[in-house]
Amino acid sequence: MAKTTIVTDKIPRWTGTVQDIVHVAQQTKELVQKHTHSPPPCHVIVTQSKVETNFEELDDFASSTQENLSEVEKISLTIGDFNADTPLSARIEFDRTLMSPGVLLRVRGHDDELVDGIIERLRKMLHKGRRWFSWGYGPIQWIVLIIYVAAFYAYVEYIGLPRLDNDLIYYLFTILIVALPTVAVILVIKMINWYVPTLELRPTDMDPRSKRYRTRAIAFLSTTVIGSFAVPLLLAWVKVQLNLK
Repeated sequence: MAKTTIVTDKIPRWTGTVQDIVHVAQQTKELVQKHTHSPPPCHVIVTQSKVETNFEELDDFASSTQENLSEVEKISLTIGDFNADTPLSARIEFDRTLMSPGVLLRVRGHDDELVDGIIERLRKMLHKGRRWFSWGYGPIQWIVLIIYVAAFYAYVEYIGLPRLDNDLIYYLFTILIVALPTVAVILVIKMINWYVPTLELRPTDMDPRSKRYRTRAIAFLSTTVIGSFAVPLLLAWVKVQLNLK
């Protein structure tokens, strides 16, 4: 049995149309056929509202999926028999799930150089839809949130909250100081995931969401980030003012 090599790559955030996916599938079929000297099977699985639909023809996949883009959760495109010991096959998964990259590429074959070359060609095919903001899908976002909140708590503990005569006002002030930056970071994370989702499938005549809502998104993010940094400064200023009295 020949040695089998599997190479994997990912695109964290990607946007495109069903026609873009069909084009990639057709180009991949041609590449696989060129090196295997026989037409490879093409199999597409579309997950919509937790229900999987199988397609053997790209035209059927395109016409059916185009009508319900908003409900598409995942598209798995397989060229060749990826689970068998074949000379060359490929699988491309487009996934809207937040915990997964937007596009996962896998190429399997017997020739290391050929497999590396095919996956490089796939990267180039999909490069147009690669988002400028590619970092931060999955659990890393919430890890960043935990680190930020922990650092802010440490800062509050270090400088100390000003002691007020009224206990109720003191506790409300404490909650406000701690909660505002935390809520701000959560809102920023959610805004980024909405503005630049891991996978954005759109009609051919529609621009990406980041282009359609650019001005409003920048205004929201700027206000939120500036506000989150203003809270520690407000805390320090209040403490200084109380200590002067």
